[in-house]
Amino acid sequence: MQQLYKFLNWKPNTSFYYGWVVVGLTLPATFCATGLAQIAIAGAQDYIYEDMGWSRSSIAFAASAGTWIAGLLAPLIGRITDKYGARYLMVFGLLVAACSFFIISFSHNIVMFYSAYITGRAISGPILINLTPRTIVVNFFRKKRNIILSTTSTFRPISGSIIILMFAAFASINIDWRQTYMVLAFLTLIIFPFILIFLRNKPEDIGLLPDGIPYEPNDKSSNEDQTPVLDDEKSFTLKQATKTKTLWIVTAAMSLGLTGQSTIMFSLVPFFVESGISQTNAAVILSIGSFLALGNIGWGYVSTYIGSKNSFIISLIIGTCVTYYLLLVNTLPEAYIFIFIWGLTANSAVNMGQMIIAEYFGRKWYGSILGVVAPISTICLGMGPFLGASIRDLSSNYTPLIYTVIGINITALVLLFTVRKPEYKESK
Repeated sequence: MQQLYKFLNWKPNTSFYYGWVVVGLTLPATFCATGLAQIAIAGAQDYIYEDMGWSRSSIAFAASAGTWIAGLLAPLIGRITDKYGARYLMVFGLLVAACSFFIISFSHNIVMFYSAYITGRAISGPILINLTPRTIVVNFFRKKRNIILSTTSTFRPISGSIIILMFAAFASINIDWRQTYMVLAFLTLIIFPFILIFLRNKPEDIGLLPDGIPYEPNDKSSNEDQTPVLDDEKSFTLKQATKTKTLWIVTAAMSLGLTGQSTIMFSLVPFFVESGISQTNAAVILSIGSFLALGNIGWGYVSTYIGSKNSFIISLIIGTCVTYYLLLVNTLPEAYIFIFIWGLTANSAVNMGQMIIAEYFGRKWYGSILGVVAPISTICLGMGPFLGASIRDLSSNYTPLIYTVIGINITALVLLFTVRKPEYKESK
């Protein structure tokens, strides 16, 4: 047992900062979990619908329910991440995801599909896509934090883009949606040993501070948490952060932005199909829109000059305008114009909100703080598919849905204009 412990906790000695390896490891983990994310099921829904005959709203409910439960689990996952670290938690998330993929691939009734999908989505989402990977970034980086947070925020949408294309490509060679989920299960099982062996929880575990600065604790015999707070970075405790208005206003703005984003995203394929665009082209458009989340990296650079809050405001204004443009889209070229602008802006809501939280509240209790606000933002994210499907079922077209999203974005903008950085006070 002692030898196993030494094997799993060997100290890496690289010529470059090991934090880059740690962040890089979150990419394949996020890719696997994205097979259970809303973007993936949005691309797969037509194949499931045609095979099983379930209603679109039934499929959308699975996406929403899994996301809602993920939000409820987020406070617990945030506390566990801060207290025990990310490594074993991410291994657990990968094993759950793999089991879920296997069960989904054998699902022949909606109860079995719901059980596997909702469980897998609820557990793997915060552990492998959102909360835990973002906490890793905040722990390992400071100077380039916004840029790296922005980069990691592209892992999920880029993964979604690839997985959507997987479903389409496999379908073209008579590999159905069940077999695609089986492939995802095997990929997930391949990834988890790398996370177990190479991932580290925080830079102090390998004798460093954020950004690779050497670190040695003053009292090596002490069992107390000796994570240092850097000179000019003040870390709010969870209690301090939750007492500020700023945290809840940022959470509300981020959550509203997520609601608008997920509502449009989940409805794009059927919207384009009803506009006369082929199902294949509609899936490709959605894939491109997801891939264009690479624009988040640009937003990360912009935020280093004008601040996270101002970047969020600008992206929301652009996103609102292009959502209105969707009312005018009737042809394939117009659809590509829409998706290019929307993809570069609309995927930024969660990234911007989490950058503001890191910028305003520090790193030491980031996972716990994010865990507390995540239920609200995640529940709002989960509302998107169900809200979009319900509005469409109750109306004869998508116009009411588009105006609803515009109203949601405007409300988020109003809230952002009221945000002020909170004043830090030493806890007594």
